[in-house]
Amino acid sequence: MAVSLKNLASLYTEQGKYAQAEPLYLRVLSIRGQQLGSDDPAVASLLDHLASLYAEQGKYAQAEPLYQRALSIWKQRLEPEHPAVAESLGGLARLYAEQGKYAQAEPLYQRALSIQQQRLGPEHPDVAFSLYNLAILYAKQGKYAQAELFYQRALSIWETQYGPEHPAVASSLDHLVNLYAEQGQYAQAELFYQRILRIKEQQLGPEHPAVASSLDYLARLSAKQSKYAQAEVLYQRALSIQQQRLGPGNPAVASSLDHLASLYAEQGKYTQAEPLYQRALSIWGHCEMTSSFNNWADVVSSLTGLAEIHASQGRYAQAEPLYQRALSIWETQYGPEDPLAVCRRDAGVLPSVMVSYGYEKNLQNREL
Repeated sequence: MAVSLKNLASLYTEQGKYAQAEPLYLRVLSIRGQQLGSDDPAVASLLDHLASLYAEQGKYAQAEPLYQRALSIWKQRLEPEHPAVAESLGGLARLYAEQGKYAQAEPLYQRALSIQQQRLGPEHPDVAFSLYNLAILYAKQGKYAQAELFYQRALSIWETQYGPEHPAVASSLDHLVNLYAEQGQYAQAELFYQRILRIKEQQLGPEHPAVASSLDYLARLSAKQSKYAQAEVLYQRALSIQQQRLGPGNPAVASSLDHLASLYAEQGKYTQAEPLYQRALSIWGHCEMTSSFNNWADVVSSLTGLAEIHASQGRYAQAEPLYQRALSIWETQYGPEDPLAVCRRDAGVLPSVMVSYGYEKNLQNREL
C-alpha cells in the first residue's frame, strides 16, 4: 500500500498537483515510520521528497527542517560520502539558493559535488547537475567567469552522456545565453541560442509555438547587434507561426507585433512601426478583459512605443494620452514607488510631449 501511495504522490507532484500529493506523502511517511523506524533510510528518502514538494510551493520554513532531518538520517545510517547524502545536500542547498542565502548554499553544493565526483565519477550526469546548480548560484551573484566555467562543464557532460539534442543540453545552453546577454556578449549569446533553436525545431517541429518564442528571442539578440535585416526576418517568421498556431488575437501575437514595431521604430521606419503598435494595442485591449491577463508590461511597451512615434513627428496631442495611460497602468500594476513608475513621472523622460504641453511642473509635483 505504501508503495502505491508513494507512486501516486510522485505522479501528482510531477503534474504540479501539490495539494493532492502532500497528504499522500504524509500518510506514507507515517506508515514507513511505524514499520521501519523513524531513522530508516526509506524515511529519509520520503522526507527529501516532502521537503522538495514544500520548496516547489515556496514553503521554505516547512521544507528546511525536513531536509535537515533527512540529511541527519543519511549521515547516521550511511557513510558520509554516500551519493544519497549528496542528493540531500543538494536539496538543502537549492532551498537556500531560492531564498537568496547564497553563502549557505554554496558550501553544500560544493560538498555534494565533491561526493558525486568521488563516488560516481567526474562524467556522471549527477555531477553535471551539481555543476549546473553551482553555475546558477554564481550567475545570480554576478560571478560570471565562474558561472560560465561550470555551465560549460555541465554542458560537456550532458552532451557526452545524453547527446547534443537532449533537453538538459538545451537548458544549459539557455542559461549560458542569458549569462552572455547579461554581460552584453550578444554575438556569443546568439551563437548558443541558434543551437537551442535547432534542438527545438528537431524535437517539436519548425512550426511549434515554442519555436516561435525562440525565434523572437533570437531576433532580439540580432537587434542588439544592429543586425536589423536579420532580426526582421526572424520576427516575421515568429509572428507568422504564432498567428497560424495560436490565432490572430493571442497575446503572444501582440508581443511579436510590439517587438517588430520597436525594430522598425529604432530604424526610424515609423510608417511601418505605427500600424503594428496599433494592432498590438487592439489585441491587448481585448485581452485586458480576461481575469488572467498579466501582460501589463507589454501593454506599456506598446503604448510608449506608439507615443514616441507621435512625439517624434510633432503629434503631441496624440502622444500625451498614450504616455499618461502607460504611466497609469504601470502605477496601478506595480505601485507608484516602482523605479520605472518614478522614472516615467520624470518629465525628462518625455521631453517632447511634456515640454510642449507645459506638464513638467505638474508631473514633478504629483504625489508619489
